[in-house]
Amino acid sequence: MAVTSNSYTGNGSTTNYSITFPYIATTDIKAQINGVATTAFSLANATTVAFSSAPANGASIILYRQTDDTTIPATFYAGSSIRSDDLNNNFTQTLYIGQETATRSLSTLGGTMTGDVALGQGANLSFEGSTDDAHETTLTVTNPTADRTITLPNVTGTVVTTGDSGTVTSTMIADGTIAAADLASNSVTTAKIVDANVTTAKIADSQITSAKIADGTIVAGDLASNSVTTVKVTDANITTAKIADSNVTTAKIADNAITNAKMADNSVNSAEIAANAVTASELADNAVDTAAIADNAVTSAKIVANAVTSSELADNAVDTAAITNAAVTSAKLANSSVTNSQLTTNCVATSNIADNAITAAKINANAVDTSEIKDDAVTVAKIADAELSTLAGMQSGTASVLASSTALTSTTAELNQLDGKLSPLPLMEAILMISLLARLLIVISLVLLIAWAALLPYQMKLASPTQTPIPQIMLEPLSLYKMQAV
Repeated sequence: MAVTSNSYTGNGSTTNYSITFPYIATTDIKAQINGVATTAFSLANATTVAFSSAPANGASIILYRQTDDTTIPATFYAGSSIRSDDLNNNFTQTLYIGQETATRSLSTLGGTMTGDVALGQGANLSFEGSTDDAHETTLTVTNPTADRTITLPNVTGTVVTTGDSGTVTSTMIADGTIAAADLASNSVTTAKIVDANVTTAKIADSQITSAKIADGTIVAGDLASNSVTTVKVTDANITTAKIADSNVTTAKIADNAITNAKMADNSVNSAEIAANAVTASELADNAVDTAAIADNAVTSAKIVANAVTSSELADNAVDTAAITNAAVTSAKLANSSVTNSQLTTNCVATSNIADNAITAAKINANAVDTSEIKDDAVTVAKIADAELSTLAGMQSGTASVLASSTALTSTTAELNQLDGKLSPLPLMEAILMISLLARLLIVISLVLLIAWAALLPYQMKLASPTQTPIPQIMLEPLSLYKMQAV
């Protein structure tokens, strides 16, 4: 048989393919890729077709000749000469068309189709069957509204139509292809279901009733989260064992539901007590000890009047700042407790000392000087005996001599009369006279001492370079006494 076509399989990279059939014109060369005609090629040379782009890997490529049958190469006219080339070209055209027709036509004896078969409008395929009778099987189609493709499976078997019954077996049905719509109502019985194959997804919502569940078969793993509501729980059936640790939150506890009996001893600590929640009524008697009171938390407002006694005060706890002005009375001072070290300079004013409170025992030696003695305050009774040993302007011991003698009876005037009146006497008379005068001087001295004692406050208060001294007349007898003593 003459060659009118060449077939190839694309590899995704080759573009040039050879042709081995003769042709009259280059326009007679045609190409198909996967059964679809294409003009995206040219001739690289007289025997090579070059595609514009390489056909895909695995693509079916057919290069074939389709000789023009619409015109003849040469036309002959009456009376004209006939050339052999024209005759040969006309016969070559006829030959090529005949070869192509024979190659591409389907013989009634059978053959191989290398191209597509297109049935025209209203055309059907009829099969007579094994017996030539009046019965045929006809293949036809419903008028298509779009291009359709029916693919025969790559298996050996019988084609089943919708009118067939009892022919489709389980081996003819692909796994997973029977949908719910394919099953008749009540067609799936228990025996048809493989054990453990009814999954959650297979059960419609709200289809499992209590009658379908065996007693005691629902375990914790079967319950969805939050599926057990209050109405599902029988009263008084949630025991302690059913409650997970740390799962009773505040929201789960009714108001006033936790009584004292429900709380373990020592279970309420400071973190559980709200701010300002503990009032006096919540505290047992003597419940607040020293450790429970924060430093500096007890202010004066918290202490009941007269509640702080001496037992509550630590030694040396009361300093000056803690004592209110005028708060320390005589009753608060222990006997002999106020010493010089307790008194600051000028801290005890006259108003702070009770009348008659300063006795001689309270006055330190040499503590009372002239500035502390009031005018006219020192009387004779205030001067102790033998305390005056020396009078002003006299030698030491004069006052003591005067004080020890009580025999002097002469007055000062009488003694003054003796001044300058005595004449020289014999020695014995002079001695007697001197003795007499000495006695008189003792008397006068005593008188003067008394007078001097009376004037002593005045003397002590006003003694200064500008004050008037004791009259010389009062001092002369003392001078005479000094002479006597010599």
